[in-house]
Amino acid sequence: MSAFRPSAHALITGGASGVGYAVAQLCLKHSMRVSIVDSSQSSLDHARKNLSSSSSVTFIQADVSSRSDWASIRQQVGLDVDFLMLNAGIGGKGTWGDEDYFDKILATNLGGVVNGLNAYVPSFRERAGKDGKGKEGMAIVITGSKQGITNPPGNPAYNASKAAVKTLAEHLSFDLKDTGVGVHLLVPGWTFTRLVSCASRFYQFPTTNTMFSLETSQARQKPNRKVHGQPTKSLITCMPRCRTRNSTSSVLTTR
Repeated sequence: MSAFRPSAHALITGGASGVGYAVAQLCLKHSMRVSIVDSSQSSLDHARKNLSSSSSVTFIQADVSSRSDWASIRQQVGLDVDFLMLNAGIGGKGTWGDEDYFDKILATNLGGVVNGLNAYVPSFRERAGKDGKGKEGMAIVITGSKQGITNPPGNPAYNASKAAVKTLAEHLSFDLKDTGVGVHLLVPGWTFTRLVSCASRFYQFPTTNTMFSLETSQARQKPNRKVHGQPTKSLITCMPRCRTRNSTSSVLTTR
């Protein structure tokens, strides 16, 4: 059973813009209930305006790096989440000795994922059942980055945060291997979003709207591999593609 199905419940952080917003649109196309969490009120207002035709969307302003905000999210959203996408992230430039640079990026990009997993993985486990014969069609997606794999110079905090969530996804895949819950690390190709908008000073992007397509795990399932001597499900199976008028950027996949 696919997580993308009518009446299933999706919770998406960083869901008011960029990749998260595109996934929210995809979920609504599948007649899902969607809870969008974002720190930016202006982005939430814009998303609410564009998605106002649907009565199946809830909008929540929250800081994913805050445990108290996650407690509020759980209270407002509930625990009946079938599709959890931990997508919220920030960028920035800094260097050694810049404590604020490291604190902000790691708190959001890594801490936000850890907080989200701690808030919802126990309920995923309970609903799925220890033998994996309980609730089906549940999935957890963590948004990573190519920079967490290739580690290019110039942005150590961001690279470290994305390398860390890759490790979390691998561990989570092993821990949930017998539950039937799908675990996926999403590594997009170059995608022009609010996070990278500052790059427009150096690069000229097409003016047309960016469109995304998200292929489910059934579309590009890869063979299992072993972690700690045990088989795990393919980690990279949700694969977006950024399409613009002038170019198509495919994703980098890794396992």
